[in-house]
Amino acid sequence: MKKSEFTLEDIAGAVDENFLTGWCRTAELEEASYLDEELKIGLPNVVSLAYPLAGEVFNTFDKYPSGVYQNHYRTVNNFLDLEALKLSRYISNLGSNALPVPASHSVEPFCGHLSHRMAAMLSGNGWIGKSALLITEKYAAKVRLVTVLTDLPLSGRKPEIPFKCGDCRKCIEICPVKAIYDDPQEFNREICYKYLQSLIKRDIVEELICGLCIKACEGANHHGWLKSRPSTT
Repeated sequence: MKKSEFTLEDIAGAVDENFLTGWCRTAELEEASYLDEELKIGLPNVVSLAYPLAGEVFNTFDKYPSGVYQNHYRTVNNFLDLEALKLSRYISNLGSNALPVPASHSVEPFCGHLSHRMAAMLSGNGWIGKSALLITEKYAAKVRLVTVLTDLPLSGRKPEIPFKCGDCRKCIEICPVKAIYDDPQEFNREICYKYLQSLIKRDIVEELICGLCIKACEGANHHGWLKSRPSTT
C-alpha cells in the first residue's frame, strides 16, 4: 500500500548518511529568492541536501586555493549530482515525479537555476551567514549543496535556523577583497566574482573558487571546534 506522506527519514534513507536533509515549498523559495523558468514545471516541494567537505582539505592552502581543494570541489559536486539523481529515481519508484537540479551550473554569474543556499535555509539546514554562504550547525560553512524538486507528498519539516553568526568576523577579516560585511545583504557579489575570475586568469585555479571564507568559518561555535589545524604548507 502506497504511503500518503513521506518524511525526512524516508528521504535520508535514500541518500548517503552524511547528508543534512530538509525540505520546503517551491512557492516559498520562489518568493524568497528566485526560480529559473526552466524549473517552473509544477513540482510543489523542494528537497535540500547538504554534504560536508573534508575538513583536512582546508589545510592544503593558506592564501590561494590549492589543486587538492579544486579537485575536492569538483569531486563533491559530481557526487552531489549523482546522489540527487539517485534520490530522484527513488522518488520515481514511489510513483511521484522529481527533478534533480545541477549542484554547480550557472545560468549567469553567481546564479544557478535556483539558489541552493536559500533552499537549504528554508529547509532548516542552516542560515545565511555574513559571507552569504549557508552556515550549518554541524559543519559550519564547509558544505556543498544540491536540490531536488518533487511532487512527492512530504511531512515533518524542520524549523528554520535563526542567524547565529553573532559578533564573529572571521570571514570578514580573511576576505582578500573585503567583499563581506556584518549584514549578509551587503555582501558584494560583484567584487567577489571579479576576484574569482582573476584567480582563473592568473592560472591559479580553473574554477570560480577561493575557499578562504569557508576555511575561516566556525559557524555558531566561538570556541573553534571546527577550526582547521595549523597549515603545514
